[in-house]
Amino acid sequence: MDMWTAIVAIVAIVFIAEIFKGKVSNKKKKEAQEVSAARSAKIDELERRIQSLETIIIDYDRDRKYRDLK
Repeated sequence: MDMWTAIVAIVAIVFIAEIFKGKVSNKKKKEAQEVSAARSAKIDELERRIQSLETIIIDYDRDRKYRDLK
């Protein structure tokens, strides 16, 4: 193998490695975005549940105060 063939082979290997690294990086970014979206949805659901519980507790506390007045 002469010098120019070796240089071309090395450049081709580096080029292919960079393409592969880019694809792996994009895949990891996509997975991270999916996880982030799932976590955001879960947080929104939990916030709604907390608001519902707060409403129930406030209503119960208000009703208890009125019952105590009677």
